[in-house]
Amino acid sequence: SDISCRFGGEEFTVLLPGTGAELAQRLANGLLDAVRELSLHHDGRALDRITASLGIAVFPEHGSSPQALIEAADAALYQ
Repeated sequence: SDISCRFGGEEFTVLLPGTGAELAQRLANGLLDAVRELSLHHDGRALDRITASLGIAVFPEHGSSPQALIEAADAALYQ
């Protein structure tokens, strides 16, 4: 039932129904570890490493509407 989608430009949203803050944090850390380990190549040449920044928001602790949760996750992204 988890959903990931492109939210805009280079932003993605991952919805994890029924997932609390602690598990969401562990999943986010796993995703960051996977991104750090990526080794990308194009036309036989290694590309520069990519980075990712994540913000987590949990319903209803951080917002009671989709917009409030998005804003809370966005604010957490910049902390």
